[in-house]
Amino acid sequence: MYHKTRKSLQAKGVQPSFVYLAVNMYWEELSLALPKLPPHYMWKVFMDTEKEEGFLDRPVCPSDRHRVSVAPRSIKILRAVPDMDSIARERNAERLEKLPPVGAVLRDLRRSRDPEVACGRYSAWPKTPARVLRRMKKMIRPSTAHRSM
Repeated sequence: MYHKTRKSLQAKGVQPSFVYLAVNMYWEELSLALPKLPPHYMWKVFMDTEKEEGFLDRPVCPSDRHRVSVAPRSIKILRAVPDMDSIARERNAERLEKLPPVGAVLRDLRRSRDPEVACGRYSAWPKTPARVLRRMKKMIRPSTAHRSM
C-alpha cells in the first residue's frame, strides 16, 4: 500500500517529508542516532528547546550527519530537506559524462577542412553542441592580441 501511495504522490509532484523528534528527558546530554535518509536529503534542526527562541530563524545542519546531540531535558525537531548541492554535483557529473572527450573534438577540428566544421555549425558527434565546438575552436586558434606584440 505504501509503495502505491508513494508513486502516486511522486506523480503529482509531492516530495516525501521526514521529521525526527529527538527528546532527552535525562539530566545529561545524549547523542542520538539519526535515521538513514534517501539520496540527496539532509537533516536540518528547526526547533531546539535548549535555545531561548525555540524555533530557529534559520534551520541549521547538525555537526554530524548520522547523530544529533540533545541537551539535558530538551527537545529538537529535525526535518529532512533536499540537499541542493549534492543534486547539482550529480547533474554536472552526468552532463560531463555525456560530452565527448575534449582531445578528440580538438583533433577533429584541427584536421577538418570543411568550412561547416570550422565555423562550428556541424559536429562529428551529433550530441556535441555547436557552442562547445566554437569555444574549442577559440582555444585552438591563438589570439590576435598576442601576435601583435
